[in-house]
Amino acid sequence: MGVLMEPDEEKISYPREILDDLSVIFWEAEAETLELTYVSPQTKKILGYPPERFLENSRLWIERIHPEDQGWAPRYCRRAAEEGRDYTFEYRMIAADGRTVWMREFVHPVVEGGRVKKLRGLMADISEMRTISERLMHSQALRSAVMEATEEGILVVGLDGKILDFNSRFQEMWGIPNEVLKTGEDLHVLDYVEGKLASPEEFRRKVEELDADREAVSVDEIRFKDGSVFERFTAPCRIGETVIGRVWAFRDITERLQTQRDLLRRTEELRLRTEELRKRNEELREVDRRRREFIAMCAHELRTPIATVRASIEAFDKKCIVPEKDRYCRRFREILIRNSRRLAHLADNLLVQGRMDGGRFGIRKTTLSLSTLLADLIAEYETVGIPSHLSLSYENKAGQVTIAGDAARLEQVFVNIIDNALRFAASEVRVTLRRNPTVIEVGIDDDGGRLDHEWCVNFNKRGGEAAEFAPSSGAGWHFGFGLRIAHSLVNLHGGTLEAIPPNEDRWNGFRVTFPNSAGH
Repeated sequence: MGVLMEPDEEKISYPREILDDLSVIFWEAEAETLELTYVSPQTKKILGYPPERFLENSRLWIERIHPEDQGWAPRYCRRAAEEGRDYTFEYRMIAADGRTVWMREFVHPVVEGGRVKKLRGLMADISEMRTISERLMHSQALRSAVMEATEEGILVVGLDGKILDFNSRFQEMWGIPNEVLKTGEDLHVLDYVEGKLASPEEFRRKVEELDADREAVSVDEIRFKDGSVFERFTAPCRIGETVIGRVWAFRDITERLQTQRDLLRRTEELRLRTEELRKRNEELREVDRRRREFIAMCAHELRTPIATVRASIEAFDKKCIVPEKDRYCRRFREILIRNSRRLAHLADNLLVQGRMDGGRFGIRKTTLSLSTLLADLIAEYETVGIPSHLSLSYENKAGQVTIAGDAARLEQVFVNIIDNALRFAASEVRVTLRRNPTVIEVGIDDDGGRLDHEWCVNFNKRGGEAAEFAPSSGAGWHFGFGLRIAHSLVNLHGGTLEAIPPNEDRWNGFRVTFPNSAGH
C-alpha cells in the first residue's frame, strides 16, 4: 500500500486549502481491504491522532471504534461498498485522550471498470449535536411524562387553529374519538364537544374572544348537560417572547363543587342546630336558676317549721308532766327530736347545694381538733337518741388529732354519712379515727351490706355524680343527696371520700381521709 501524506490532486480533486480549513476529516481507502490511503490533517484536531498514525497502522481505525460499535460498523461499510452505493451512518470513536466522540460519516464508492475500487469519505464530529439531541429528547420525554401525569386535561392549539399537542387525560375527559383528534383541527374538536354543553353558544363565544386576544389569561367554569362542571384555564403558549398558540387546561371540579355544596348545607344545618342548642342552653340556665331559687326557698321555708317543732319539744319538756316510766311519751319525744334534727340537716344540705351551684360557696378554715369534733358529735347522737334496735360507737385510735378545716362543714360531712349508715344498718354503726404517716382517716362502717361492689367502684371513680343514686337495703334506690354534699365538702378540705364494699360479714361503709400535715 502506498503511503500518501498529502492529497494527490489526480485522485482527490478538492483544493488543499479547503480540505485543511474545514472541521471535518477527509479520507480515502481501498474498497476491498478498507486500508486507508489518505487521511486529512483534521484528524489530529478531532481525534487527537496525526494522519500518519492511521496510514502506518491499517487497523487503527477499526481498533479506535467504540467497543459497542466495533462489530457492526465495519460490516456495514463493506456491505455498502459491495453494493456500490453512497451511504451515511453514525458511530462512536475513542479519541487519543480517552473521550468518546460521535462521528457522522458520509461515504462515496469510486467505481472503475465496473467495480468499486476505492472509498472516499467525510467524517464530522457530531458529539455536541448528539448531546443537544439527547437533552431535547429527554426534555420532550419529561414534558410528555408531566402532561400524562397531571390530573388536568391539556390541549395546545397553534395560532392557525391546528392542534399542536394534547394529553390522554384531555381526550378522556371530553370523550373525543381518535378520528376527530387525528384531523388536527381545533374547529372539529369544538364542533364535537358543543353537543355536550349546557350553553354551547356561550362556550363558542368565549373561545373566539380568547383566540382574538393572544395575551389573554382566563379562568372560568364550563357546565355540561349531565351536570358535570369543568374548570377551564387558558394562557398564551410562548417560545421565548413569541406567542405561538394557546394552552387550554381543564379540571373536573364536579365532585369538589358537590363537596362544597354539601359542606355549605352541613354548615347551615350546624348553624341551626347551634342556635337551637343556644336557645335550649338559655332555657336550661333559666330552669337551673329557678331550681336553685326553689332549693334556697325550700331550705328557708323548712327552717320555720323545724324551729317550731324544736320549740314545742322544749315546751313539752318544761310544762308537760311526763311520767318517767311512760315509754310511749319517751318514744314519741325521741322520734320528734331525731326527725327535726334530720330535717335541719336536710335544710343545711339544700342551702349548701344551692350555693355551690351558684358558685357562691366557700369554707372558713381554722385549726380544730378532729378527735374532739367526732366525740362531741357521737355524744349528741346519744343525747337525741337513735333507733332502739341500733348502736353507734366511736373509737379513737389516733389520739389527739388537729387539722385545718371548717368545723360546721366537717360536722355536716360526718352527720350526712352517719345518718346514711344509721338508715341502712342492720344493728350497728362504728366510727373509727386512725392516723398513719401520710393521712388521717375516719371510717364510718355499718353491717347493712347494701353497697354493692360495682356501685362503690363507680362512686370512687365519679364521686358526687355517682352519689345521686345510692343503693338501699330494700328494693329500689335511695336518693344519696347527703353523700353528694359530703363528697363536695371533703374535696374542699383537700381530702377524699371513698366507698368500701361489703366484706364477708356484710360490713361496708365510707372512708374520709385528710392529709397528715406536719405537726398535726
